[in-house]
Amino acid sequence: LDSVTRWRMQSAPVATFEADLPRTLQLAALQLPQGFNPRTIALARQWQQQTPDPLQLTRRFLDMLRRDFKYTISAPPVGINATDDFLFETKLGFCQHFSSAYAVFMRAAGVPARVVTGYVGGHYNKIGDYWLLKHKDAHAWTEIWIEGFGWVRVDPTASVSPMRVEN
Repeated sequence: LDSVTRWRMQSAPVATFEADLPRTLQLAALQLPQGFNPRTIALARQWQQQTPDPLQLTRRFLDMLRRDFKYTISAPPVGINATDDFLFETKLGFCQHFSSAYAVFMRAAGVPARVVTGYVGGHYNKIGDYWLLKHKDAHAWTEIWIEGFGWVRVDPTASVSPMRVEN
């Protein structure tokens, strides 16, 4: 969009969670392109053997981000193995880098994952009774499938830049 546009929307949590993940959706949420990001895939499989619980594996991944990575909107370019470049070389990025790297990692570890995009923040105008959302409010996060819980939201960016998400 290159001009102000008014949309009328409503948001509400889903009344029930999906108790089961249909096989077709599970396969789609585990799919990775062949021949890309070998270092990420190798690390994910190694860590999954050491840490088989998806939530503990998530904590381990987020600890790595917290310790070694920085948030920036001026991320350096990455190559054809973008996730490998991000996780092992640049260690600099914004929400799309963090969410997609986590999704690739978890899929390689055998955990269904998906990237979700939307907005975080915005400014509420009381007089006009509307929310003003700008490009800077766009955000990407991840969801992983946990048996018995359904899709669980994980925001890797919050590990590196909590203010980006809280504000």
